[in-house]
Amino acid sequence: MYLKLSKLFYILLVFYMSWFQAAFFQVNNLLMVFGAPMILFLLLHMYRYKVNLKKAFPLEIIVWVVFGLIVLTMGFFNATDKMLHISSVITYFQFLLVTWAIYYISRCDGKVDFFINSFIILAIISALTSLVIAYDYGGGRLTMGQNNNPNTLGLMMTFGIGFILFKLRLHKILKSTFLLLLIILFTYVIILTGSRKSILSGLLLFLFWIFMVSMPQIKSLPLINKIKYLLILIIFIAALYFILYPILVDSILLERLIRLFQFGSETRSGMYVEAWRIFKEYPVFGAGMQQYRVISIYGTYSHSTYAEAIANTGIVGTFIYFSTYLIIGSNYIKESFDNRNNYLSLQRYRILFVMFLMVLFLGASIIHFYSMNSFIFFGIIIAFDRISKKGRHYGKIENNL
Repeated sequence: MYLKLSKLFYILLVFYMSWFQAAFFQVNNLLMVFGAPMILFLLLHMYRYKVNLKKAFPLEIIVWVVFGLIVLTMGFFNATDKMLHISSVITYFQFLLVTWAIYYISRCDGKVDFFINSFIILAIISALTSLVIAYDYGGGRLTMGQNNNPNTLGLMMTFGIGFILFKLRLHKILKSTFLLLLIILFTYVIILTGSRKSILSGLLLFLFWIFMVSMPQIKSLPLINKIKYLLILIIFIAALYFILYPILVDSILLERLIRLFQFGSETRSGMYVEAWRIFKEYPVFGAGMQQYRVISIYGTYSHSTYAEAIANTGIVGTFIYFSTYLIIGSNYIKESFDNRNNYLSLQRYRILFVMFLMVLFLGASIIHFYSMNSFIFFGIIIAFDRISKKGRHYGKIENNL
């Protein structure tokens, strides 16, 4: 019962933060209203079943707790806007609690399906909302509403594509057809957002899935099934081309891609230069959370996880924050090529690993520790790794996680 109630408040929280608030309007304190019961029910569950605390909190999340505490305390002394610093760190911890909730519930369920399925549903609703509202964020880039950055929406669609590929099994024809149609929908929305890195990331994910997942799977099938599945892929790729290519040709996305490849981005490179200037002024602990927007010449955030980390958290914060990336990356590299894993587990590890590489790539234009969707993704991949390594069902509470 506790887990079911926590899942309910998780759905309310995530759909409010990532969809309703972005598309319509913000309601004060609703993050706390939904988030507090979600965590409370998990704590009651831990108490009821005497869960082992050491196993309930993985190293990756503990490292990020340490990161947040150091940034909160040490960054406070350097912060120009101290209230913004404090409120930003509090929001960071709230998002981190979502990551932990995903990890804990998934360990109890013995699978990550609930969170992957709920994210795909969230992406579908957001995609349809963006088509209905079609808010012009500027320069012809469309999104869900004035509070929804096109890059944020593009990131959600890209995560959605990755999670669909995680679930996709070609031998289930009807389900596969539906999921492939969703990929077309999500790709179409990415084109509308004009998000260059999202479309490149989505392409990377799909190409990897074809050559590293679907092709090896097809080779092991009987001839009749090989023909059937190859036809599905050919039809899908043809649909992608004939439906999306005419739209891409006349899109703002193509213009932005051409400008990027021909001229680069002077503003983004300038933001990195500014981040380096701030780092040299506050090299050890940084200028404080969200202080780049306060003291930089641009008056806004740096649009980069790497620039934001080095400027706002210094060398100490940057090292601690990216330590979790190193832990995740090393775990997934090892497991993605470990032949002791069964075929399905290898496929899923590889898809999630490519999604992780995608997150590293997108970090050049998106600040992951400000993004709810990124925290959701990290919760899923940390939980999947632990569950797969144990290879048993964690629904039995007597295992104490």
